[in-house]
Amino acid sequence: MADVEVILMYRPSGFEGHGEFRLARTSASGAVVAVAQAAVAEARAAASLYDGLDPGLAGASRAEADRLEEVLRQIVPSYSSPTEPGRPRLVPLVDHDREAGR
Repeated sequence: MADVEVILMYRPSGFEGHGEFRLARTSASGAVVAVAQAAVAEARAAASLYDGLDPGLAGASRAEADRLEEVLRQIVPSYSSPTEPGRPRLVPLVDHDREAGR
C-alpha cells in the first residue's frame, strides 16, 4: 500500500511560486490526519460561503468536500471526520525509544 505524506512548504508572499521550498515532509499518522481534517474543514467552510448566494455552486462545492472526505477515508486509515468528534480514532502507537535508536 502506498504511503500518504504531508509536505510543509514555505512560500514567501508576493513571489508567486518563486523561492518556495519544502520545509518538512512526514508520513506521521497524527500529522496526516490533522492535515486531512483541516482540508475537509476548509472545503466545507468554502462551500458554506455560497449558501444563500448560489445554490448550484453551494451544492457543487459540498459535493467536492464530500468526495474529498471519502477519498481521505479510503487512503488514511486513522482518518475521522472533523464533523464526527465523538468517533474513536485508531492511531498506531509510536515507540519513541525505538525511533531514536535506543
